[in-house]
Amino acid sequence: MKSYKFLKYALILCFVGYVSYNVLSSKEKQLVNISFDVHTLDNGLKIFFLPVQKSADKILHMMCYDVGAKDETVGKQGMAHLLEHVMFNDAGEVKYEQIKKMNYLTGNHNNAFTAFDYSVYFNNVHQDNIESIIKYEASRMRDLVFDESFLEKEKKIILEEYYYRYDS
Repeated sequence: MKSYKFLKYALILCFVGYVSYNVLSSKEKQLVNISFDVHTLDNGLKIFFLPVQKSADKILHMMCYDVGAKDETVGKQGMAHLLEHVMFNDAGEVKYEQIKKMNYLTGNHNNAFTAFDYSVYFNNVHQDNIESIIKYEASRMRDLVFDESFLEKEKKIILEEYYYRYDS
């Protein structure tokens, strides 16, 4: 349970960092005392680096996409959430089953969530596995497999989640 407590606080920290960088004015940013570096790649991807103790065995890796419910049209609600689910499919040379097996064997954890303004994918991994996770994230950004049967399965899961939350 200790690692989930760490994950909760790390997600809060990353969320505060994301909001402080993207939403707050420069005066408000001075009130938030989180030290991190931001690098922007040629393709526009922003990378936030938060310092980590060298002795830490777990690393939190997050991908925040500037897409969410705000990008949906009337009658097509839920598409951002569906894409979130579909992103847990195979991607190029990296099979998602490999990631699940690595997580199971090493005690890693991954998940995602979609909000109004953004979608976030996170991995709480042992430092020895960070290269594999970065490779998977890069692969699913460029080579995500859109399989019809997987898509249909995920649609059913999202409808079940909806009914559980709103119609129960």
